[in-house]
Amino acid sequence: MNFEKAYKWLVKEGRKEYLLKDNYKENKYLFFKSAKQGFIFEQNRFRENSISEETFLIKDIEEDLEVNITKKIFLKHNSKFYHFKTLLFDEEKEKFYKCILPSHPKLFDFLGVIEEEKLSINISKSKKVLVVVKENYDNDSYSKKRLTIKTYGRVTLKAFKHIVNSIILSLGYLTGSFLRGEKFYFQSDNLDFSEVEFLFRNSQENILSYLKPISNNIKGSYDRFIDHNTSLEKFNSKITTKQFEVLVNKVFNEKIFYLSLSLIRDTVVSGVLTRPIILYPAFESLCKTINQRKINEKDKILKEYRCLEILKRYKDEISQEDFLSIKDALKPINTPVYQNTFIRLGQEISEEDRKVFCLRNKLLHGSFTTKTSNRISNESDIVELNLLYLSYYYHIYTLISRIILQEIGFKGYVIQQHQLRKNMTNQNDLEEKLFIEIK
Repeated sequence: MNFEKAYKWLVKEGRKEYLLKDNYKENKYLFFKSAKQGFIFEQNRFRENSISEETFLIKDIEEDLEVNITKKIFLKHNSKFYHFKTLLFDEEKEKFYKCILPSHPKLFDFLGVIEEEKLSINISKSKKVLVVVKENYDNDSYSKKRLTIKTYGRVTLKAFKHIVNSIILSLGYLTGSFLRGEKFYFQSDNLDFSEVEFLFRNSQENILSYLKPISNNIKGSYDRFIDHNTSLEKFNSKITTKQFEVLVNKVFNEKIFYLSLSLIRDTVVSGVLTRPIILYPAFESLCKTINQRKINEKDKILKEYRCLEILKRYKDEISQEDFLSIKDALKPINTPVYQNTFIRLGQEISEEDRKVFCLRNKLLHGSFTTKTSNRISNESDIVELNLLYLSYYYHIYTLISRIILQEIGFKGYVIQQHQLRKNMTNQNDLEEKLFIEIK
């Protein structure tokens, strides 16, 4: 079966009888085939004990096509089977792969204009994939606005899934839209996909977050949060295709980046009190990754030299404050504290940042206290606590973003989410910058 025929079979929906083969028995059952959810059995005479194995075969008699079905969801009146593959689908050998999944209309807005709505991404120097932003396969409305990820060379299914997940996580972080719906995997021994085997899987619905680290349309996206007298145009920022490629590679190759973006995704569906608790380990691990790098000895000497020049120049009139600043710049940089991460990155640190640096034990050891009380005794205390932890969450997200974006070579403005949403979290006394520039 070629790619076009296989794809049309996958997206075609409807009820009809299929032949179920299990333990040398064959029975016809009526079920609904969904392009999103897989197979749904909807008849009373079907019982789970009719199937003796965890996997079984069904055959589309009209198309002469057999698929192997696994992973069941049992409901009261029907059963959903949301994972299946053709019989010859090979999960071990290297093949050419193509993955197709539903897209989002603004999924690539952070890149600006993409020529021909396609971009190539090199993965770990030895792998290369083509990402097609919007691809229409036929006139069926359901098949429009599909994201396609296709390999140029042969890879294993395990490697290809990791590539796909790395791209999806990177896109989700930059846009707030984490794609987690149905995925169609096609494999072939030739690059034109004239003969394919396929795998279908769907675990859950997409996750949509309202948080994005940057925006190329600040006024349009955040007008209701910002004073209308503020000039916003200069704060619009974009990611280049090269920076996006670097991010995908970091997610693909470095566990801490993969886990950090996964945790950012997972906080969207978690409770407000748990969000900063989930994110803080990611923040700490990123800081440790930066701090453990050996500093360039030449840069260290130059920094010391400049500081000594200041001392020499203002020897007789230097203030205590200047002295402490110079001392801070010359202190051992390998000290594993959060502040040194941002010193190494050359980013400014505010007093509010320092307060968040001190939250580790409070968040990770369950010290639930508000700014006004150490005791939670009524509903208003719970509301206050939720708003405070929501502000912590926004601030930790911003700090993580400042690290990640600088690591991929981004130059521009990062949105300080805790400052942007201070009225929402009732932290009206915050006087932070609305945007932090990464130079």
